[in-house]
Amino acid sequence: MSYKLRINKYKQLFLSIEKNKSDEVENPSNDTKAGTGKSTGLKHQFQSESPAAFLSDKNLLQNLNQLIEQAGIIGEENSRLLLFLITISYLNKSPLYGIVQGSSGSGKTHIISRIADLMPQEDVLRFTRITESSLYNWGEFDLFQKIIIIEDLDGLKEDALYALREFISNQVLRSSVTIKDKKGNNKSSHKIVKGQFSSLSATTKGELYEDNMNRSFIVAINESEEQTEKIISYQNRRNAGEIDRNIQEKTISFIQKLVRNLKHYEVINPFATQIQLPNNVKNKRRLNEMFQSIIKQITIIHQYQRATKDNFLLTEIEGIENAVEILFESIILKIDELDGSLRQFNYLEYLLNSIDTTLHSL
Repeated sequence: MSYKLRINKYKQLFLSIEKNKSDEVENPSNDTKAGTGKSTGLKHQFQSESPAAFLSDKNLLQNLNQLIEQAGIIGEENSRLLLFLITISYLNKSPLYGIVQGSSGSGKTHIISRIADLMPQEDVLRFTRITESSLYNWGEFDLFQKIIIIEDLDGLKEDALYALREFISNQVLRSSVTIKDKKGNNKSSHKIVKGQFSSLSATTKGELYEDNMNRSFIVAINESEEQTEKIISYQNRRNAGEIDRNIQEKTISFIQKLVRNLKHYEVINPFATQIQLPNNVKNKRRLNEMFQSIIKQITIIHQYQRATKDNFLLTEIEGIENAVEILFESIILKIDELDGSLRQFNYLEYLLNSIDTTLHSL
């Protein structure tokens, strides 16, 4: 079966929302369905809702994606939602990491900065660069449950990249340092920095960071002409005063409240053993864990509408459908040494193969 036929087949399978639902919305042209750009009819009604009510809505991901657009992130429907899910994982014991790749001037720094704007600002640390030893010098809990934004991964030297990889792999840095005792004598000491943080970073040279990339979700900026026209149209409307900046600021504030209303939960996915990746996938262990981690994040963000068992949130089949949909068209540059467009094709093939057996067995 061809890629296009298979993609259409799975989109129909995964998205079991009836086409007729579009007739129920108030203003279809202004809203985005999670991962598709279709309508859900949200507009500004969130202003009269409590965060708990919003998080309890059955169309949560669709409505959230619309809010992200109202906050100023135009297009990139799948990528912006994926990056949002990655970022809020800083609340969890196993946070996630994202690297946004694109050419110079493509908007990669803009998208990670705007995603960071949607988070509680007291939890966000933004860096233009990180020196070789700086990560070792934070206090023990200074990087605990934080969000780290690195605007230019290309500016980091290997020692800084190594420290970042250690944080990603082990969530802690341990170093032997020299300090002075009360008498002024040099003394060796053991320094620990705990790093339970999610991170987003931007690069133009993703191929140079293979060790960091295989630990992270790699998302390529959409540099198509269609996306460029969307951005230019938005910029022109904003400069013409047609974008209500007050609504934009209220949207950002509301999303921050949503994040503050999320609690940490451990997740049980009853369907986890039925998701199998093909044998020829490179870095299969990490890729499987990352796919499962997005399912976990989707379950957590639905915590107001998911059952619990012994204080564990339970994943529903809808969470797997959402995860595949969000990852479906995102350009995840993880699998091999092909260029970006071919890597996207490769990743879709892996996902499609992995779901072939799964859906039929569920």
